[in-house]
Amino acid sequence: MPEVAIQDRKKIKYIEDLIKFFDETRFYRPSLKLTEKIVERLYSLDNLNKRKGYIRNDRDLAIQQKLFGEQVYLYLANLSKTPEANKGKGLNLETEINEWFGKSIGLANESKDKEILLDLADDFNKWIENQETFLTDWGKINSVGNKNVVLERFNKEDYV
Repeated sequence: MPEVAIQDRKKIKYIEDLIKFFDETRFYRPSLKLTEKIVERLYSLDNLNKRKGYIRNDRDLAIQQKLFGEQVYLYLANLSKTPEANKGKGLNLETEINEWFGKSIGLANESKDKEILLDLADDFNKWIENQETFLTDWGKINSVGNKNVVLERFNKEDYV
């Protein structure tokens, strides 16, 4: 079988496993109040949707809540590949979420954005401190106090 087809099947399997993980595992989700703040802020920044204002819909907020949680998860998965994370260095949630993650969801430099991102860092920190360690499909997220986490990736041999 061609090498490309095998690699494609491995990628598809990985994506299927990731979807299953999110469906079966209760990873962090921001509070509904915080989710609403994020959504309203993003909506206010979207000049194309300046209609009658954002209409709150609990079902939509629940979907957004899950999506923001998934974005945090994927951000941490990518962050776990950095040299700092590979050395076992504690990563500060306020710095990572405020300075880097915010850009990935469309928030960045304004004071309103920083306030929301600090709230998100606090919210995630409370969740991970309660978990102490959270096992993912790529490794572990360990709370080490003072709003710091250590990200440990599994060895490639662990996947085989």
